[in-house]
Amino acid sequence: MLKQPLWFYLVLLCLPGFATATPIDFDFRDPVIESLDDRAELSLERLGITLTAIASNGVFNRTSAGFGINAEGAGDDTDNIDAGSGLVEFIDIVFDVDVSLLGFAVSGLGASDIGAYNLDGLITEFSTSGFIDLGGVYLATGKKIAVQHVDGNGFSLDSFTVQPYSAPEPPMVLLLCLGLPLLAFARSAKPWNKIRRGICRNGAGPA
Repeated sequence: MLKQPLWFYLVLLCLPGFATATPIDFDFRDPVIESLDDRAELSLERLGITLTAIASNGVFNRTSAGFGINAEGAGDDTDNIDAGSGLVEFIDIVFDVDVSLLGFAVSGLGASDIGAYNLDGLITEFSTSGFIDLGGVYLATGKKIAVQHVDGNGFSLDSFTVQPYSAPEPPMVLLLCLGLPLLAFARSAKPWNKIRRGICRNGAGPA
């Protein structure tokens, strides 16, 4: 049984972000990724969305410890995003459809390690492991977001999470958001109208 009147839930459905699609997770730590090692570009498909990852230099490498870039150079950490080879490593992420970026997960960041993501030229740094929340920001088809090393020993890129981007036509949204709550309110008001008419007929209404 609903605890609130029907119009309450209809209004919620019209609020931005209330009705959302299922999050889609691209897991770079999945053992199947090892079959895609030793290449500079890899593609993963989930629920009709394809993510393409492009290594800045070197090739991708997934191990039980992490996922990153294996670049030439004696100092390179082969399963992290770092700068041990003498070049700052980064991974470009591109999707084949419009998406909402929910975030990505990283691990292996120490006290002096710093990473960043670059979206439309805006660089945002992070320094702790875990889920980096992107808040559902829009990314158009073919546009990229880059995850990169900034300082320290590097880190592993563990996963990337998105939702399909959906932008309903404004006229339809306006009709739903205005019309449905009013209709529901009118229906909920009918019992009270009947009671009020009955009171007036019995002479118990206001003089």
